[in-house]
Formats: sequence, C-alpha cells, structure tokens
Amino acid sequence: MPESANSTQPYVLGLDLGSASLGWALIGLDATETPVSLIRAGVRIFEPGVDGSALDIQQGKDQSKAVDRRAERLRRRQLRRRVARQRELFGVLQGAGLLPTGNEGAGVGSEARHQVLNGLDADLAQRYATGADKETFSQMPLYALRKKALYEPLLLDELGRVFFHLSQRRGFQSNRKDVKKKVKEDEDQGQVKNAIHDLEQAIEASGAQTLGEYLEGLDPHEQKVRRQWTGRKMFEREFEKIWDKQKEYHTGLLTPELHDRIWSLLFFQRPVSAQKHLVGKCELEPGKRRAPWAALPAQQFRVLQKVNDLRLIEEDGSELPLNEAGRAALFDLLENHGTQTFATIKKHLGLPETAQFNLERGKTKELKGNATAQSMRKVFGERWKEFSEGKQNQIIENWRNSEKDEDLKREAMDHWGLDEDHANTLLQEKAPADYCSLSLTALGKILPLMRAGKSFKEAETEIYGNRFSGGTVHPLIPVLRPHRKHFRDGIPLSQDPVMASIANGLRNPAVERSITEMRKVINAIVREHGKPYEIRIELARDLKKPRSKRLEDTSKNRKREAENKVLAERMFQECGIPKPPSRNDLERAKLWVEQQGECPYTGRSLPFSRLFDDDNGFDVDHILPRSRHPDDSYQNKVLCWGDTNRMVKRNLTPYEAFAEQDPENWQQILARVTRWKNPGKLRKFTIRSTDDLANSVRVS
Repeated sequence: MPESANSTQPYVLGLDLGSASLGWALIGLDATETPVSLIRAGVRIFEPGVDGSALDIQQGKDQSKAVDRRAERLRRRQLRRRVARQRELFGVLQGAGLLPTGNEGAGVGSEARHQVLNGLDADLAQRYATGADKETFSQMPLYALRKKALYEPLLLDELGRVFFHLSQRRGFQSNRKDVKKKVKEDEDQGQVKNAIHDLEQAIEASGAQTLGEYLEGLDPHEQKVRRQWTGRKMFEREFEKIWDKQKEYHTGLLTPELHDRIWSLLFFQRPVSAQKHLVGKCELEPGKRRAPWAALPAQQFRVLQKVNDLRLIEEDGSELPLNEAGRAALFDLLENHGTQTFATIKKHLGLPETAQFNLERGKTKELKGNATAQSMRKVFGERWKEFSEGKQNQIIENWRNSEKDEDLKREAMDHWGLDEDHANTLLQEKAPADYCSLSLTALGKILPLMRAGKSFKEAETEIYGNRFSGGTVHPLIPVLRPHRKHFRDGIPLSQDPVMASIANGLRNPAVERSITEMRKVINAIVREHGKPYEIRIELARDLKKPRSKRLEDTSKNRKREAENKVLAERMFQECGIPKPPSRNDLERAKLWVEQQGECPYTGRSLPFSRLFDDDNGFDVDHILPRSRHPDDSYQNKVLCWGDTNRMVKRNLTPYEAFAEQDPENWQQILARVTRWKNPGKLRKFTIRSTDDLANSVRVS
C-alpha cells in the first residue's frame, strides 16, 4: 500500500466525471483497507468542450466549438484558391493572345481583370448587334459563343472569353473518399446526382452536343439558367469539343502544351488531404494505427466477437455457449453470406423458432456479417476466393481509398479483369467507414485464438496479459502535446511512444476537456494528500458514448415516449386515468403489457379494467426482495396476484419460493417469463442462493 506524501492516512479517490462537472471525494482507509472516514470532497464545474447544453450532449446534438471556425476557414481557402486560379488562367490566356492585354497589370489585379472582361463583353455586344444572331447574343452572349465554338471559327478574344467563362462554373464533382459523411449530407449528395442525371438526359433529348449549347437554347425568361445542378464531366467534355473544333482554325496557337495548361487551371482539384495522422492508436499495440473496419481482419474480428459471445438461454435461465461445430457453422454463415437475422441463424443451426439467444435482448434482430467480403463477392463472384490474401487486401485498399469513380472503374477493368457491369457494381458498393479499436498487428495475434473459441478478453489477456493490474502512480501529464519539461523515468514524455499515443489518440473535444479538468483535480489532490491507494471513476454515459450512439439512444427514447403516450391514452379511455398518468400508474400499465396480462407466479389473468382499482387484489412485487437486494427499478418488478405474493412468494427469491416446492409449476413460471423476451428479468428469476444474489449484476 503506497504511503501518502503529505498525509499519513491512505485513501481511495472517487471521481464522478461528466461533460461539464467533476465530483470528487477522498475516503480514508484503516490498516485493514476498510473505509472509515470522509477526508474531503468537492465539485469542479467547467465549460464543456463542445457547444450545447448537457442535454444536447446526452442527445447527441452537440458539436465541436471549432465547427463554425473551420467552416469559415474552408470558405476563405476556397475563395482564395478560386481567385488565384482565375488570375493565373487570365494571365495564360493573355500571354497566348486569347484575351486583350488591356491595362497594365490586368493579369494581377482583380479590378483590372474585370475592366478588361467588361470591355470585351461590351465589344462583343456591339460586334453582334446586327445580323441573324442579334437576339440570341443580346440575351445570353457567352452561351451563344459556346455554341458557336462547336461549329464555326471564333476570333481569338472570343475563344479566350469562352475559356474564362468555363472557369467560373466548373460543376459538381463528388468524392468517394469521404469518411464519416453525415446522413443528411449523403441525402443531399444523392439529390444532386439525381439532378445531374436528369440534366444529362435533357441535354441528350434536346440534341445538343454540350451543356453550353443546351443552355443557349433555353428561354431565360421561363427557366433560370444558373439554377441547374451541373457535373464537372459536362464542362470537361465541352472544353475538349471546343478545343478540337477550334484547333482546326488555330493550329499554330492551340498547342498540346497550352491545352494541358488551360485544362489544369480549369479543372484540376486537389486530392483530399491525407488523414492517416488523425487515425487513433491501437489499444494493444501503442505504436500502431488502428485498422479500418473495411479490412478483412477487422470484419472477421467483429464477426468472431459476436459468435464467441453468443449464448443459448435454456429453460431454467442458464446460458450455454455454442459448441465448436455450431460456432464454425455460424461463422461460416456470417463470413460468406453477410448479415443474418436470428430467425435465419436458428434455422441454420437446427434450433427451434422458440429458442432464444442472449444477444437478442434489447430488440436486436440480427448479427452483422462480413460486409467487405459480401461486397467483394457481389463484384467478383467465386473469383474472390481465388485471389491471394495480398491481392485481396490491395483491392480493398484501392476500393476504400479511391477518390474518383472513373479512376477506380478504370483500374477495375484494366487490372482486375472486371467487365463494365461488374465495375459499375463495385462503384455502387461503399466501404465500411471508421476504424476498429485494434491495429492489424494486434488483430493478427488475437484472431487465431478467437477462431479457436476464446472471447476477445480471454485472447487479449493470454497475449498481452492483464493491462489493468496496477503499477506506479505518476502525476498526470497534459492530455494533448506533452511538453519537454514533463519527464518519466528520465525520458521526456513528448518522446515517449506510449504517451504520444495518449496525446494523439483523443478526437472527442468533450472528452478532451473533461480529462484535462480531471488531470488538474487529481494532481492537486496528490500534491496535498499524497498518492491514493486506489482511484475509482464513474464516467457519465453521455460522455463515453460516441455522438452517433447518443443520437441512436435519443431516437429510442423518443420511441418509448410515443409508446407511453399510446398507453396513457388507453388508460384514459378504458380506466378513466387522467392524462398524464402518474409514474406508478404508468409503470403498472407497462408491466401489464409486458406480461401479456397474466400473473407470472400463477398464470391467472390480470384484467386491465381493474388494474387501477384500490381493491383489485394486485401487487407490484420485487422479483429479488428489496430488503435483500436494493433494486427498485422496473427491471426488478412484476405485476402479480397479492395473495400469492404475500402467502407464497413473501421475502424470497422466485427460485426459493417455487422451484423446490413445485418443480412443475416452476417450469411453467419460467416459460411465462421467457415469453416476455426480457433476459434481464429472466436472469433474476433464476437466481438461486444468497451467494448468487450477492454476485448478480443489475440489468437495466
């Protein structure tokens, strides 16, 4: 037991860490390590690391404080790059004689460029003020020039004006490599792509060669020309057609070098910045980055976790793991046929439909399969199994990291032997997003043991030992960017790979702020009271969950609220219970619905119409007696007949009251509880002894 630096009494430090507060208490211990006193306690309040209230954080509606700042910075960067691109293009066109030189320095200043372009536009309007094309050029002169460029020679300044006009509207270009895209953004992008597809069909139906020719044919008084979703490919095709036609008339000027230079300034787009340095570090191999979920080992790891954790619930409430043959059959099903419902799994394993698995709790209806392998089989068929492991991994990496559909499709057809239909199928398949908590190195060590039937925790302990067995307590370093002045064992913490992993591994601003504040509190306590004997932390559920999980939980809460409203309406209509009902009345009604209107102990019906009468003879009983197990939650309650509760059940567990006295009735009781599809309550019914009661874990 460590001795305190400034206190002779050893203590346990208890922490309650939330998103905007930290509660702490020091509990003194005696020589037998028994709590004997409260040394000190307090609360630290701080601003959360995200925008939004505690309720917003709980519901997943929070956002990083840097979001608005980052969005504005992105807009400034895009504007700066667009201006720089147009400035350089203007200078190239002037240097090639395709635009007037105008005022001195026109290729540099935006105001001077506008003067040159405005002067050229006025000259074009005057140039086409008469003739057959007078009306067309007066309405949309630049689109008229783009159409004319497909069929007739243009003057050099006209051609330069067309090229510069293309730089102002480049069209939409999607990016396959868009990790963690929000659902709303996905929906918006789908609408954009559909609009572009409709426009392409309209262009084809009109007989126009290019987008410019099609837009020139529209009546601007009836249809807005600019309110069109356009694709980058439309502009690229139009540029190539105009260049090929005008090269017939200006062969010496329109050289391949000038073509490549103008094309680059018109359509080049920087690739997405590499994000590898932002990928978190592996929990087991600190020097390694986490594996993407799209990788085959990561997919197999997720499948094996569920297969090895799956338990079949017996009639008496006990849980049995699958045997070796069952595990192998289930793994093969999920590996080769993707996600499966529990109904399909039971049929595949030869189990009756009434069988129940432990993982079915919480209304889970399926087990996820190997999504990556399933996508690859759609594309390659049986050929996928013939590829070497190295080739499979290379295909998956290219599929996951490719930024452009065109590049991926070309590689698939040229190097992977796919025809166009199967290459298009590959484009439609989306790689699983996000990253596993482990690296490929760690997965390579753990997967063989998990294939042999060991759980993840068992395999981890066998290879890496118990990572939480304690050790020397050091002052806590800053969460981010350890400073050179912080040393451990003579090594600067900024150079320690483990601490670098900690410093770079956090990507949640709410967690970063909370842990930073916790570090300050713990270091202050250690300075005054010495090192604690033990630290116990309760982490707020809203803090340790990712934002997507908190949104999911909020959605479930809204669903439960809707169900409660429906039940409250029934209580009002059938029983006259005023709305909103009391908490106890609502709980009683929910128990009745869950139990399908029957007493678990006797099987006798419990009429809903009498549910709220004072002398109805019903009791709300604690499955595990409250005097022996202080659990007053819904999960420890049942609705039953009062005479049975008082005379038979009394202050006993269900097993003590019924199993030994009437085994046949006990089996009927378990059958009724099993029909509720609430594994937590079924587990409480099967607790046999006081030892089991002491070791039981509350399921909420």
